[in-house]
Amino acid sequence: MFAAHVSVRAHEHNGNILNLDDGVVIEVLEDANQNLTFADILSNTSQFSPFTQQSFNFGLSKTDIWLRITLDGSVRNEVDYIEVVNPYIDEVYAFVPTDETGYKQQAAGDSLPFSEREYASRTFVFDLGYYSDTTKSSTFYLHFKTQGNLYFLLNLWSDSELHEYLSSSQALVGLYFGLLLIVAIYSLVMCLRLKEEAYCFYTLYMAAVIYFMLSMYGTGYQYFWTDFPFFAKTSTAASTGIFILSGLLFSRVFLHTKELVPFIDRILLFLMGLAFMQVVISYMGAIGLSTKLATMQAILTPIIIWLTAAICWHKGYRPARFLVVAWTVFLASIIVNGFTNLDILPASPVTTYSLLVGSALEVLLISLALSDRLALLKHEKDLLKSAYLDRLENTKAELEKMVQDRTSELQDMTNQAEHKAVQLEKANRELKELSSRDSLTGLYNHQAFFTYLEQALKSARRYEYYLSVLLIDIDDFKIINDNYGHLIGNEVIKAVANIMKSEIRESDIAARFGGEEFIIVLSHATMTEALEKAEKIRTRIEKLSIKEAEELHCTISTGITTVDWHKKETNLNEVIRVADNAMYEAKGMGKNRIKVAEIDYQVVNE
Repeated sequence: MFAAHVSVRAHEHNGNILNLDDGVVIEVLEDANQNLTFADILSNTSQFSPFTQQSFNFGLSKTDIWLRITLDGSVRNEVDYIEVVNPYIDEVYAFVPTDETGYKQQAAGDSLPFSEREYASRTFVFDLGYYSDTTKSSTFYLHFKTQGNLYFLLNLWSDSELHEYLSSSQALVGLYFGLLLIVAIYSLVMCLRLKEEAYCFYTLYMAAVIYFMLSMYGTGYQYFWTDFPFFAKTSTAASTGIFILSGLLFSRVFLHTKELVPFIDRILLFLMGLAFMQVVISYMGAIGLSTKLATMQAILTPIIIWLTAAICWHKGYRPARFLVVAWTVFLASIIVNGFTNLDILPASPVTTYSLLVGSALEVLLISLALSDRLALLKHEKDLLKSAYLDRLENTKAELEKMVQDRTSELQDMTNQAEHKAVQLEKANRELKELSSRDSLTGLYNHQAFFTYLEQALKSARRYEYYLSVLLIDIDDFKIINDNYGHLIGNEVIKAVANIMKSEIRESDIAARFGGEEFIIVLSHATMTEALEKAEKIRTRIEKLSIKEAEELHCTISTGITTVDWHKKETNLNEVIRVADNAMYEAKGMGKNRIKVAEIDYQVVNE
C-alpha cells in the first residue's frame, strides 16, 4: 500500500530525527505479547536495545513497538514538538516528562476520536514542553499499536518551524484537493452533457482518488469523519481497494480491453473482484488481511494497467498513449515516495510531495487522454458522416431507380391481386349460385327458395305490391316412373322445369320444391294475373311430348295464393301451407287443374 509521509529536512534540529547524528539516542522494544504497560517499561528499562535501522519500518507486525528517545540539552533546548508522520496508525501514545520523575500521557491515532489529540493536525503531533528545564537531557517514550503496516517518520520541530511547516503543507494539500475536485466536477459535467461512458467512469475514478488521498494524508479524518474512528481506521485500506477498483473499471472502458485485449480483460476482471473483496474485508474490520491484499494490489495494478495501455497503444489505439504517460508518471511518483520512506532518497519538498505531484499529473494526463479520445470519436464520426453522405449521393439514382422498379412491380402485383380478387368474387358468386340450384333442373333448390321468398315478402310489404305463389305438382308421377322408368321420369321433370323457366319474368323465381313438386313466386302479380300465368303453364305441360315416350301424357295440379300487402303480418310458412292445400284441392277435384286458395286475408279479388 502507498505510504504517504510528509516531512522536510529543516534547519539545524528541525525535521527528520534520523538526520540528527548527535544529541539523539533512540532505543526500541518490541512487545510481542502486547501486554506491557508504561509502569512495566519504567520498572525495567534494560529491555530496550539500540535502534540501528535507517527508517522506522516494522512491516506487518502484530507486536507493539516502544521507542525510547533521549535528547541532550542542546537538542532539547531547540525543539518543542515531535511529529509522527503516518496518519493511519491505529494508536500512538507519547509519554513526555513533566519533571524529574513524572510523565504526561498524550494519545493519538486513527482509532481514537480526533478531539482527543493534543494538537489538531492530520499527523500526530505531541507537545514536549511540559518539563521546564530544557537545558538538561530528557527522555520520552512512544508506544505504537496498529493492525496494519507500521511505518512512520519522526520529526522534531520548534514552535515557529512547526507552524510554518504545517501552514505550507496544508496550503499545498488544499491546492492539490482543489485541483482534484475541479477535474472531478469537469468530468461529471462532461458525463451529463455528452452521455459519454468513459467520462462517467472517470468521474467515479476521481471520486475514488479523492477518497483515497483524504484517507492517506489524514485530511479526511481531520475535516470530514472526525467523530467516526472506526471509519477512519478502515478507510485507508478500503479507499485503496476502491481506488484500484475504479481505476480498473475506468481503464477497461477507456481502453476497450474487451475488444482489443480480451485475455488481459479477464485479468482486469479478476483484479476487480479481488479489489471488491478487499474493500468488504476492510469495512468488516480485518485490517491486517485487507492491508496485505491492498499492498499486493497496489504493486500489481499500476503495472498491469500500464502494460495494458502500452499494448493497446501498440495495436493502434491512439488515446492509450496518454494513459501510458499518465501511469508512467504515477509509477515514478510511487517509486520516489517509497524510496523516500525507506530513506534511500533524502527527504525534500520534491520527494516528500512526489505522490501528490504524481497523482495530480496523472489525473491531468488522463483528462487529456479523455479529450483526445473524444476528439478521435468526433473525427471518426465526421469520417463516417462524410462517407455516408458520399455513399448517399452516389446511390441516390440507384435508389430512385430501385424505388421506381419496385413501385412498378407493386403496381403489377396490385393489378394482379385486383384481377384475382374479381375472379375470386366471380367464382364465389358462381359457387353460391350453383349451391342454390337444383342439379337436375337448374331451378333454385328448396333452401334457396325460402331465402328468396322471405326477402320477397318483406319487399312487397315495404313497397306495397301484391305477390302470388304457385305450388305445382306433376300428376301421377309415380305411375310415370313405374311405367317408363326413372330416367324418363327425370326427363319429364326437366321438361316441366324448362317450361316454367320460359314462362316467368326476371323478377320472378321458380324452384324445385321437392321430387315432382315445383313452386313459383310471381312478383307484382294479382290473383288474376297469377291465374293467367298458371293456365299458360298448365296448357303447355298438357301438350308436352317426350321423344323417348311419345305416348306419355303429363298434367299438373296447381294451387295459388296471393299475398295482400295490406296485412301487417304475413307468415312465410302459412303462405306455402295455403298454396299447398289449394294444390291438393285441385288434385281432389280431378287433377290437371288450378285451384285458388279461398282465405280472405290472402285472396285478392282484383
